[in-house]
Amino acid sequence: MSIDVHLHDTGSGAVAAAILAELPQWFGRSAATEAYVQRAETRPTFVARAHSRAVGLLSVCDHFGLQSEIAVMGVLPDHHRRGIGRRLVEASAQRARDRGADYLSVKTLGPDHDDPGYAGTRAFYTAMEFLPFETLDGLWGPQTSCLLMIRKLS
Repeated sequence: MSIDVHLHDTGSGAVAAAILAELPQWFGRSAATEAYVQRAETRPTFVARAHSRAVGLLSVCDHFGLQSEIAVMGVLPDHHRRGIGRRLVEASAQRARDRGADYLSVKTLGPDHDDPGYAGTRAFYTAMEFLPFETLDGLWGPQTSCLLMIRKLS
């Protein structure tokens, strides 16, 4: 299967809404999902397509010129484990390097939650050379720990 990954400066909100709706185990909170859709609409977003169908996306935020953050990433369930997430992360890492950033970061649910989906998410980012950096308690509410992971780009 041929996968094309393209960067869109803005305007990917509808793609985000369609993909995230298929991932309720990760994006089940409507307010949070709407915020991710807005980010994809207004921020740079990589979209992965298979036969012109959007099958994955990754939106980025740039911070202080030193760091780029993966704001949201999702791949349709029937396309998991086909290298699409890897392609999206590598495209965002290259964009960050090209902009002079030293780090790529991502926030995900902390390891104190035994959710198997998020255990897989953390394992994916670890395989992509991200390291656990800090647990941000309270960022997403008192019962939801946030794990900040970083990847050095040089």
